[in-house]
Amino acid sequence: PQTDITDEDGVVYRYFAGRCFEFHPLANFGALNARIAAKDAEGTKRLADALIARGVYRAGAGVGWEYTFPYSGGRAPWLSGMAQAVAAQAFARAAALVPEEQTQFVRSAQAAYRAIPGRLLTSVAAGPWIRLYSFGSLRVLNAQLQAVISLQSYATAAEDADAAALALRMQRASAATLSKFDTGYWTYYALPHDPSPLDYQQYVVQLLKRLAPADQRFRDAATRIASYEKQPPAFQLATGALGALRFWLSKPATVSVDTAAGPSRRVTLGGGWHTLSWPEPKRPGIYGVRVTAVDFAGNRASF
Repeated sequence: PQTDITDEDGVVYRYFAGRCFEFHPLANFGALNARIAAKDAEGTKRLADALIARGVYRAGAGVGWEYTFPYSGGRAPWLSGMAQAVAAQAFARAAALVPEEQTQFVRSAQAAYRAIPGRLLTSVAAGPWIRLYSFGSLRVLNAQLQAVISLQSYATAAEDADAAALALRMQRASAATLSKFDTGYWTYYALPHDPSPLDYQQYVVQLLKRLAPADQRFRDAATRIASYEKQPPAFQLATGALGALRFWLSKPATVSVDTAAGPSRRVTLGGGWHTLSWPEPKRPGIYGVRVTAVDFAGNRASF
């Protein structure tokens, strides 16, 4: 999983268990942005042309770069709002690097953006939110923040006032909703209570730092969330039933419990209250329990 290969044009195919290698739009537009950042005009033109050839025209809704395999309960083909936003950004940037293809690349950037309004947006109380997957309404933090940054970049390069207005509304919705993703000890990858893997939380911190000049809430959140990677898990104990250990855990962690009362336990738990119990030991008595928790960043705490 996560293994990528590329063809002679630089088109990216990613390995998925049980399916082998699949065309991956987001990875491809990330690769196109990387070629642009490296000032590789020839490689940028070759990959951009190959991606334009793979775009699927949608009447009245621009051009979409489809995922052609089922994923997370969704049927193929499907689109990603995040991938479309990065596509609009990448084509607009490619237009500036390869002047002889400017007209074509700007047109492709505009077509990528047109797929977003309506179909690839959902909402939260504060405003519009990007759909990471067109078949669902999952509110994913990193997808929203990346879409804001990408749409702002596209809107500036393509002088697209509608895209700029949408990016601003999404930025404001992001800032107003940040607290819902923050537990005070860790973050949620998606609402309502889907904990972030470490790499996604680190990605969010990078995105928040890029948005920090626009809103103090982004700057404060970047500092706060980055600190979670250095804080060990915290515990709180409560009285449980006989033979049971009841405790609150501050953040997702792998918890190991050792006691002479019964077999050791090793479980991965999210933040919140948990109860572990053992059957009555053969010998009556008071049995000590040692609990150790290691979070996703490797921080350890025990009692």
